[in-house]
Amino acid sequence: MNSAIKISCIFLFLLFSNSIQGQDTIINPATEQLIENIAEQYNSEDNDLSNMITELEFFKTHPININKATSEELLSLSLLNELQIANLLDHIKINGPLISIYELQSIEGFDVDIITSILPYIKISDDATEITSFKKILKQGDHKFLLRNSQIPELQKGYDKTINTHYLGSPYKIYTRYQYAYSKKLSIGVTAEKDPGEEFLKGAQKNGFDFYSAHFFYQPDKLIKNFIVGDYILNFGQGLALWQGFAFSKSSDVISI
Repeated sequence: MNSAIKISCIFLFLLFSNSIQGQDTIINPATEQLIENIAEQYNSEDNDLSNMITELEFFKTHPININKATSEELLSLSLLNELQIANLLDHIKINGPLISIYELQSIEGFDVDIITSILPYIKISDDATEITSFKKILKQGDHKFLLRNSQIPELQKGYDKTINTHYLGSPYKIYTRYQYAYSKKLSIGVTAEKDPGEEFLKGAQKNGFDFYSAHFFYQPDKLIKNFIVGDYILNFGQGLALWQGFAFSKSSDVISI
């Protein structure tokens, strides 16, 4: 049975390796600097930053229409603070929809660096919000597959097989994630992870990875605002009421809060 599982995994890996092409994440210098500032100020974990970059990749192919966007949608971009978003929404409410991207320069808090950092991920349009069927959503979404492998180069004592209490598994840390998403209306994903030292497809981990997680998110057009099953992130109280990926702390932006 174990041999059959191993052969199946190898076959699937070869199948994916032939059909999936690598994609470089290209981020403009202004956005890259902003992400670095966030990492320094909030002491963020690698997983938080990888999620942020994944979100930016999504918005690059599905830009936010800032004339129609809500405060929550603009916050999900992670590049604007609450004061900037409030100023933007107030400007649109008082003066009407933006006509040109250059109009952002007249809004308080939007300097050249901020505008440059968000340009690849936003658009300005007066088009009516498209209402799509669930059947269309299932057919026209985007598939994403992420596989990440890491290892500490130096040989650690725990992996020395000459001692009795050595780790049974390899020193590799493997993280893989599959996600199917359509705009911000539907997201289905599966995550699996193997920690360094853990066995894989043998011993205590005969089912492969030592951690599995999944989620299903759907945003209907009517009645229910959001429907979520599985793993999720809660963001409220700026980290004071509940912990979040980018928890609230004192930074150079403290005056803007």
